[in-house]
Amino acid sequence: MEIIIEYQIVSACLALVVLIYYTWRILDWAYITPKTLGKRLRKQGFKGNSYKLVSGDLKEMLQMIEEANSKPINLDDDIKRRVLAFFINIFQKYGALLLYVCWQFYAWSTPTVLITEAKLIKELMIPAFYLSCGEVLNKWEKSHSPEGSGEVDVWPYLQNLSSDAICRTAFGSSYQEGRNIFELQKEQAEYVIKASRSIYIPGWRRMTEIEKEVQSSIRGIINKRIKAMKAGDANNEDLLGILLESNFHEIEQHGNKSFGMTIAEVIEECKVFYFAGQETTSVLLVWALVY
Repeated sequence: MEIIIEYQIVSACLALVVLIYYTWRILDWAYITPKTLGKRLRKQGFKGNSYKLVSGDLKEMLQMIEEANSKPINLDDDIKRRVLAFFINIFQKYGALLLYVCWQFYAWSTPTVLITEAKLIKELMIPAFYLSCGEVLNKWEKSHSPEGSGEVDVWPYLQNLSSDAICRTAFGSSYQEGRNIFELQKEQAEYVIKASRSIYIPGWRRMTEIEKEVQSSIRGIINKRIKAMKAGDANNEDLLGILLESNFHEIEQHGNKSFGMTIAEVIEECKVFYFAGQETTSVLLVWALVY
């Protein structure tokens, strides 16, 4: 009986020690370290808003974004005051001496394929944009009678146009599978934007499901391509084919798989095809139409 009581006391003490340890770690991470860093920066001459637990400047930032977006904008207006309203306000309050840190880890040793040959870009991009533009123009023609006229909200069409063109360029013959992947990434991006404007993460479970589905779909496309390349039926008419071929040459040249990209790294590159090009291409097309 005494042994059991002693065991319970020891267990309770250990649990208390663990609880105190992790409570201190959380307190240090969430409050003590940020406050200490803030004091050190102020001693060095940096000025800024006081540290706020959990939410930080998020509430103030969201208010300024909503206020800026509620106002109309002309083509010759200063876009900085609309998209960087919070930072411009900080400059005005505290002066030009401002420190803004956004840290992210990059694996600089990861192999990278740079596609810069003009002829290759021309062969990849022009046919893809030709097909996608043709589809959009056909939809516009069918939406209005030949004799009449009407207005078209071009922004959704341009978003789909750039997405389709990039998808054809990236995945070629696997276009339909790639399009499904891009649709999932588009949905995921919407959740990420919502999460960046909130102290909690809405749609976290759905984001996890999307990530798994995207990973699985891209892996399936890659495995099919690898089998085709090994069978001698290589298709290098899209970015994925060029990426895989370049990766195989890199591995064969050095005789070691560590010199090439892993499947996981190839998957990440395929995901970048969408995020790096879709929005910028859509906006570029808008300005091309406006001017």
